[in-house]
Amino acid sequence: MNITRTYSRLAKNARSLLIKEIQLTRKEMAWSERILAERIGISRITLRKIEVVNMTVAMVMS
Repeated sequence: MNITRTYSRLAKNARSLLIKEIQLTRKEMAWSERILAERIGISRITLRKIEVVNMTVAMVMS
């Protein structure tokens, strides 16, 4: 079953700011996608989905 979700403008803006911060920091640290993914415990593919603002990627904060 495929559920279509809608996101508020605020949620989209917050997500975009988070992604820009991740990308900027990764580039400043000269880390590849693979290195950052290993450091935070996710796959490179998941990191890539996050960086291209794929709203279907679930992010769990602990």
